[in-house]
Amino acid sequence: MRIYPHNYFWIILVCFVLVAPFNLRGQQFTKPEVINYPKSTYKAEGQNWSVTQDENRIMYFGNNQGLLRYDGEQWQLFTLPQKKVIRSVAADHEGKIFSGAFGEFGYWQKIFMAPCITTP
Repeated sequence: MRIYPHNYFWIILVCFVLVAPFNLRGQQFTKPEVINYPKSTYKAEGQNWSVTQDENRIMYFGNNQGLLRYDGEQWQLFTLPQKKVIRSVAADHEGKIFSGAFGEFGYWQKIFMAPCITTP
């Protein structure tokens, strides 16, 4: 049996029609939910510089006004002593939240969320 070039088109079309519905259905479950929070919700400045998540799935944001903490229900704002902008945050596995600001670097203890600042 000889397969002509125009038969390839029909073979490919049939394969696509049989496989495509399964691929499209799988994409519906991988779409993440995106929730936008206005600054009036978390009561801080509108610019967030960085974000991290700790081992308890609590989110921390470096904000123009300080360190924002979000546990999925409520927001808390923690400020540095000189009210500097926190531009970077990172969490480690020991419960420390590291933050960096202009001329300052340090970490926050999760127990009291008090800053431990190291100035260069």
